[in-house]
Amino acid sequence: MIDPATRDVVQTVYIRKVEKRGSELYNIEFDKFTDVKDSGK
Repeated sequence: MIDPATRDVVQTVYIRKVEKRGSELYNIEFDKFTDVKDSGK
């Protein structure tokens, strides 16, 4: 979403790890941070 006051992007950041299951690799989400604003500003 976009913050109407600052026009900055606000999003959920998902923390993932890669696990090998058999011969396949999978991204597994294990945590998330909601309502994260752009840290570059």
